[in-house]
Amino acid sequence: MSNFFCISKQNKFLFLLFFLETLLLLYPLSVQCACDNEAPLDKEKADTKVLIYKSLKKIEVYKNNLKLSHAVILSPYWKGKKQVRGDKKTPEGKYYICCKKNISKYNYFLGISYPNDADALQGLKADLITVKEFIKIDEQIKNRQKPLWNTKLGGYVGIHGTGKNKNFESAFNINWTDGCIALPDNIMEKVYELVEVGSPVTILP
Repeated sequence: MSNFFCISKQNKFLFLLFFLETLLLLYPLSVQCACDNEAPLDKEKADTKVLIYKSLKKIEVYKNNLKLSHAVILSPYWKGKKQVRGDKKTPEGKYYICCKKNISKYNYFLGISYPNDADALQGLKADLITVKEFIKIDEQIKNRQKPLWNTKLGGYVGIHGTGKNKNFESAFNINWTDGCIALPDNIMEKVYELVEVGSPVTILP
């Protein structure tokens, strides 16, 4: 009889849990991403780029010779860089649009590729993510895919509309998001049409 069949039931159970965890990490559930389109691109969409200035509360979208600029709404806790799930902060750094959704709670939604490789490295050093999660995120960033959004680093950060429930706050420029970047619905619709999956996004303090 092989040694495998001599393993205790407890060890077999632990081995099974490890195996299932590995499968879930390699093939994450689709529920992680609330986006319709998250197909990776072969090349970066260099003709379209997004700049977000947190301190100025402004977004700029460039596509060929077209420039769209507008004020944005952020989180009440917008100062500082996002580091952990639930801190309600907006990331800072270089990212890309990793998915798009044209129907959501706040209408159009453009997913931002947080955490990036730098965020993941910082999270690894702080013991917020495992080595396995770090390797997976690093691989996804290199392939310009949607990174893991269900770790302790958080995720689901994006650019979206205001929706009817937030018309009052938005009208008076009150910051109300949980870390996302919000735009009036009519402006968000234009941004959604301009920006593609893979378009670079730079978020500045």
